[in-house]
Amino acid sequence: MNNLLLPSRGIRGFLSIFLFSIVTMLHAQQDYYWVGDGGNWSDFANHWATTSGGSTFHDRVPNASDNIIFDENSFTSQFQTVNADVPVSINNLDFSSNADTVTLN
Repeated sequence: MNNLLLPSRGIRGFLSIFLFSIVTMLHAQQDYYWVGDGGNWSDFANHWATTSGGSTFHDRVPNASDNIIFDENSFTSQFQTVNADVPVSINNLDFSSNADTVTLN
């Protein structure tokens, strides 16, 4: 009778894998597009868009698993500065489609 009230090991194992999968998906690699000209790395609500030139922003700064993209929609003029005002650790940095002169400080 007690077995009917307690989850079996199979269900517990399934729930553990399911929860692990959700946590992994939440921390999976994401693309971060810089927008809005120069500014501070930590200002994710104004600079780290979810798409190129986008206006939907990430809810945190990029981390070691994320890809950083500076492209043709990142800056409206030359000689912009992006200030690394917090420690930076990223997966990839892509400047390949950005023609502007940019300083990472």
